[in-house]
Amino acid sequence: MISSIIEGTPFWVWILLFFLVKMGIGAFRTRQLTLERTLLLPVIFSIWSIWSIATGLSALGFAFGGFLVGAAAGFLLGYGLYSAIGYRTDYDTATGLLELPGSTLPLKMTLTAFCLKYASSVYLAIH
Repeated sequence: MISSIIEGTPFWVWILLFFLVKMGIGAFRTRQLTLERTLLLPVIFSIWSIWSIATGLSALGFAFGGFLVGAAAGFLLGYGLYSAIGYRTDYDTATGLLELPGSTLPLKMTLTAFCLKYASSVYLAIH
């Protein structure tokens, strides 16, 4: 069963996983990014989730409501985690860049979100 799940996974999902791991490993070191680049992953996951809801579920109003509740909870959880560990960013108004300290937390959070999204997509495809 596991091999059929892996074989049935679209190729673009594996490309996305590679991209997410690469970005997560890049977050291990302090770096400077534009605000747009820092919003890239949340936008990708949001679009992927909305697309899955729109194409895979029949109770759209209930599903989108659940999505909004989950997104709000995720935002609060992420904000709480980053605040609790003292994760701080510096914004340079002259260059428009955010300086992000190195951390393993972005990789952990990204892989957790990917795995949850992947598992829910597999569940919906099977049932």
